[in-house]
Amino acid sequence: MSGVVWNECMKAVSNVSLMNYIISQNNVGIPPVKTFLDSSSALHGGFLNYEKQCLGKFWGFVFQFVFKVAKKGRAKINTKGVESATYYEPYNDVVV
Repeated sequence: MSGVVWNECMKAVSNVSLMNYIISQNNVGIPPVKTFLDSSSALHGGFLNYEKQCLGKFWGFVFQFVFKVAKKGRAKINTKGVESATYYEPYNDVVV
C-alpha cells in the first residue's frame, strides 16, 4: 500500500466521528471502503490492483478483528476506480 493510502487509512481510524459514520453506513449495507474513499479528498483513484486489495484487507481487519463482526456481502461501489467492496454485519456500539 502506498504511503498516501496508508496515511489516509491511519487518519480515518484516528477520527472518531468518521469511524462512527463509516460504521453507520456499513450497518445499512454501504461498504466501509466506499465510505472511506468518499470521505477522503486526498485519494483520487488510479490505484494499483495491489492497493485496491490492501484497502479491502485493511477495512476487513478493522471490522472482523477489531469490531469482531462477520462479512455479510459484497456491493458494487464504482468509487475512485474500485468496483466492489465487502460490507459487514452491523456493529451496534459507538466508537469513543
